[in-house]
Amino acid sequence: MTPTEIFDHVARHLLRQGRKARAGDGVGPVMYHAPTGDSCAIGCWIPAEAYYPGLEGFPVENPAVLAVLPFPVDRNLLRLLVDLQLEHDAGHPPDWKAGLRKIAWKHQLGRRHWLEESGS
Repeated sequence: MTPTEIFDHVARHLLRQGRKARAGDGVGPVMYHAPTGDSCAIGCWIPAEAYYPGLEGFPVENPAVLAVLPFPVDRNLLRLLVDLQLEHDAGHPPDWKAGLRKIAWKHQLGRRHWLEESGS
């Protein structure tokens, strides 16, 4: 799996979901897998059978989180995953498209034309 494929999957997931994956009534902490069925930028890659609640609260750099991802993670891919996690966790959903374009540019993923189209 290439960084571009990983990015595209995450970006489409976040834009389609349109909200953060949060605990409780949507105002709790961000989560990899929320009780609502939502998932974050990293959680969308964690298979249900590999997920466990003990992952919550740890960043993607944590070995336990890396161990449940379905692809190998090198140093460059880890930088991309950190940026995607930060966009979900700290960004505002209405601003995600612009933030994702910046991440694609920063990581030299090429112009993501579908991110520039109106709508998602």
